[in-house]
Amino acid sequence: MRTRLLIVVASVLALFLSCSRQGKVMVLSSPEEASLYILSADSGVHITIDSETMDEIRRLSGKSETESLFELFGSGEYVEISTEAYEERRDLLELLRHETDSGNVLEALRKSYDDIRGSRYLDMINELSGSFDDRTLSRLMSLKDRVREYEFSTVFSPKGDWEDNKAFIGEWTRRILR
Repeated sequence: MRTRLLIVVASVLALFLSCSRQGKVMVLSSPEEASLYILSADSGVHITIDSETMDEIRRLSGKSETESLFELFGSGEYVEISTEAYEERRDLLELLRHETDSGNVLEALRKSYDDIRGSRYLDMINELSGSFDDRTLSRLMSLKDRVREYEFSTVFSPKGDWEDNKAFIGEWTRRILR
């Protein structure tokens, strides 16, 4: 009896820990591209998904973009904006990256967040994203150096099977959030 109780407790604890490690999933999408954020208690990940990779995801899964991404990463918030707004937002973030001489957008935001917080620049980005960035940026910036950025095309296998991709992406996500 005691052994069964310990097994049940250990199983519940393992399930709880694996779920809490996954984190909160937030997707900002246009009809062609997406920016995906996964925020856990002490780390964050920003994943960009280009239009070609998004097409491959939809093709392999046979599902909508929303369903496919949530199947790969877990459910969460999903905001869709126009292609034009997505591109303008990306251009504004790239401008900041160039101005701060940073290797990526998250590094640029970390360097300048105190200066741009409450600025017209950040207001413009929030207007383009329907306040999506307002809900994610402050949380990302609080994580300091525990934030990483990835291009999804480097880990997704369009030649692979959907189920194999799901299993691999699940494990990959758990590892990068550690």
